[in-house]
Amino acid sequence: MPKSLEELKVQAEGLDIEVADDATEEDLQTLIDEKVKSTTEKNLDSLSVDDLKKEIEYFKNESKKAFGSRDRAKIEARKLKEELEGIKTTQEKAPKVEDIQSLKEELSSLRSMEQERLDKLEADELKNLSEREREKRAFDKELEKFKEKTNLEIENIRKTALEKDKVIEQKDQKIAVLTKKSLEGSIAKLASEQGALNPTQIVRLLKDDFSFNETLNEFIYEKIEKGKIVDDLTVDERVTEFLQDPDNENLLKPKGSVAGVEVRQSTENKTPTSNKGKRHGYDPKDPKLLREADEAGLNVEFLIDTKIMRDKKLKLNDFAEKK
Repeated sequence: MPKSLEELKVQAEGLDIEVADDATEEDLQTLIDEKVKSTTEKNLDSLSVDDLKKEIEYFKNESKKAFGSRDRAKIEARKLKEELEGIKTTQEKAPKVEDIQSLKEELSSLRSMEQERLDKLEADELKNLSEREREKRAFDKELEKFKEKTNLEIENIRKTALEKDKVIEQKDQKIAVLTKKSLEGSIAKLASEQGALNPTQIVRLLKDDFSFNETLNEFIYEKIEKGKIVDDLTVDERVTEFLQDPDNENLLKPKGSVAGVEVRQSTENKTPTSNKGKRHGYDPKDPKLLREADEAGLNVEFLIDTKIMRDKKLKLNDFAEKK
């Protein structure tokens, strides 16, 4: 590929050739060729026989390398050409989009024809069967469809059950967290009432001592002596026992403060307790409410919330009717 004017100017400057502003590409190429020839001849004249032999050997080696690169390039080009030919052949052999669509339509038509043939055969067979045999065959078909429907329904039920199990598991986890918080709150309250210096510390010390008894629906502490369970203590009993232990006296407030607490508590206890905890007339300690909540599997507080909302709804309905 011929060199551009700019490339020739750069090459000429490298050979110390003065370039005129109006020089053409042909002029520059002629000057460069003459300069290269002149330089080569001068170099050859100044070389000894040994140097000439070395130069000849050098050019032979370089020629071999050039020929080798050329041969490899030819091989690569040949391989590439063969691959391109292969791709071209594959494309030519590949079916056209129109042919594929036509084949699909033909296949669909053949399937319809085959189904019609099978239906006709079955109809011909039914003609030769007794009424009972025809009914049985019809029933077998319906039964097969029903089995498929049943299997599908069972699979749906299984998936629904798995989803419900996940929901129940999540609820159980939440209940466990809330139950644990309830235990910690009870310990802190009891410890505070009994004059603990730091109720939170008592919670940390005792919260892992308890296990939830589902039968009794409360936390129990299994008191063990000499490797045997000798008693089951409630949270109240365990906290009291722990704080009354002489070894834990350092966990209590000074006696003066404790007395002050006890005085306040005794004063508070003088307040009538008949309405303590009641909401809208519903007492969470009412045996009837407790039994109703237990039978419904609900928390008594939630049951009271439900009844309060019901009462409010009825009240609104009554108000609307009077209007």
